[in-house]
Amino acid sequence: MYFLFSFQRNLLLYLCLIEHIERADDRILRAMYAMLQNYLAEEEQIVAFSAQGEPLTKKEMTAILEEAATDIENGKGLSSDDIRKNTQS
Repeated sequence: MYFLFSFQRNLLLYLCLIEHIERADDRILRAMYAMLQNYLAEEEQIVAFSAQGEPLTKKEMTAILEEAATDIENGKGLSSDDIRKNTQS
């Protein structure tokens, strides 16, 4: 059900954007294009490195952080007590 709601919301947004684009002049179209290019470039920008030294893009780092947040919400992970026990042994 969430997918359907999300799809409908995105479809409405898509249709509204098309309507605005159809009415836009060249100056607005160039500005929108530049904004999209900038956004896409930021997504591919290296923002961190893995423990192995591999570069991570913003998109990859966001995915890793979202997965970690989901793991925490699902009770996966170590408590501070567990970490202390692991470092003492």
